Amino acid sequence: MLHFTFSTVLMALLTSNILAGLIAVLFLRGKTMARLGYKVLAFFVLLTVVRLLIPYEFPFSTNIYLPYVLSQIVSYFQEYQIHFFNIPLSFWNLFEILWVVGILIHLVLYIHDYRHTKNYILKYGQDKTKEPKYQEILDKLCGQRGKRNCFRVIELPNLAFPILFGRREPAIILPDHLSLSTDQLYYVLSHEALHYFHHDFLIKGAVRILSIIYWWNPACILVYHQTNTLLEMNIDDRITQKSPDITARYAECLLYIKKNAILYSSHTPRFIARNGCFFVQSKETDLKRRITMLVQDSGNWRKRWTGILLTLSMAGVCLFSYSFILEAEYYSPQMEESFMIPTPDNTYFIQIDSSNYEVYMNDIYIGTESSLEYYPEGIKIYNKEGDLIDET
Repeated sequence: MLHFTFSTVLMALLTSNILAGLIAVLFLRGKTMARLGYKVLAFFVLLTVVRLLIPYEFPFSTNIYLPYVLSQIVSYFQEYQIHFFNIPLSFWNLFEILWVVGILIHLVLYIHDYRHTKNYILKYGQDKTKEPKYQEILDKLCGQRGKRNCFRVIELPNLAFPILFGRREPAIILPDHLSLSTDQLYYVLSHEALHYFHHDFLIKGAVRILSIIYWWNPACILVYHQTNTLLEMNIDDRITQKSPDITARYAECLLYIKKNAILYSSHTPRFIARNGCFFVQSKETDLKRRITMLVQDSGNWRKRWTGILLTLSMAGVCLFSYSFILEAEYYSPQMEESFMIPTPDNTYFIQIDSSNYEVYMNDIYIGTESSLEYYPEGIKIYNKEGDLIDET
C-alpha cells in the first residue's frame, strides 16, 4: 500500500535536490560532462524526475526516526495549530492548500504565456514558408524521413535566435535581421526540424508541467534548465554524427548565431524563449557545454567507466531513498489523539491467515496488513477465536 505523507514529500524533496545538485556539479565540470555524454546526463535527469513524480512510501520502506529535537519540529508542523471555520488545520495542511493553489496559479500563467507567444508571433511575424530557399531545404529534410513538410517559416523582428514553436502546427521562427549562408540555413532548419521529429517540444512541455507541480522545489528549476541543454546536445549530436568536417562547420554556425544573438538578446521577449525550442541559448555557459560535447572523444575508456560508476551511484541514491522514510519519533498528545498513533493500549491485531492481519484501533477496523514490523513493540496479536497468540 502506498502512502503520501509529510515524510514522503520530505524524502522526495531531499533526494531530488541531492540528485539535481549533483547533476549541476557535473554540468560545471566540463571534462567530466564530456566523458559522460549527454545520454548519461539525460538518464540522471530522468531519475530526478521519477523521484519527484513518485513521492510515496512503499511496503518495503523502513522507518528511520529523527533525533528528538527534529522530531519535535516535525511533530509541531503536523499538529493542528489553526482553526478555520471550525476546521482544524496544521501547517502541513496549509502547505498542501498553498501547494494546490500555487499549481493552479502557475498553470494559468503557463497557458496565458503560451497563448501570448502564439498571438505575438501571429501579430508581428511574416510568413515566409513559400520562399524557395526555405521550402527546398524543408522538403528535403522531411523527404529523408518519409514525412510531409508541415512546417511554417516565420521571420520575426527583435528575435535573438531561431526557435521552434507549436505542437500540432510547428513553426520555425527566424530573426528577420539574420543573414545566413546556404549551409548555415540548412543547419538551422535541420536543428529545429529535428526538435519536432523527436518530440522535444512535448518533452520540454512535460518538464515544464513538472516544474509547475513542484513550483516550490528549487530542484525543478535546475532540472528544467538541464533538460533544455540536453535536448540541444541531442540534436547537435544527430546533425554532426561525429563527422569532423560537419562538426567544424556546425560549431561555426552556432558561434555565428550566438554573436548575432548578443545584439538582440535584450529585445527578445522572455515568454518566447520559455515556450520554444531554440537554436542557441542565452547563457554563454550553455553554448560552451554544447561545443565541449561536440568535440568530445566518444571512444575514451575513461568515459565508459566514469559513466558506469556515476550511473550506479545516482541510481543507488534514487533507489536507496525509497528504502527508508525519515519519521518523527516524538508525537505530541494532540497528534496521538488526532492521527490515532498505534500503541499497545489502543491497537491489536487479528491473524486471519498465515501472512495477513486485521488491524483494530480503539476497536475500530483500520485495514489489513501483511507485515507488522513497522508497528511498535508490545501490540497483542489474536487468532480468529479471540485467543492471544503473540505480540509484536
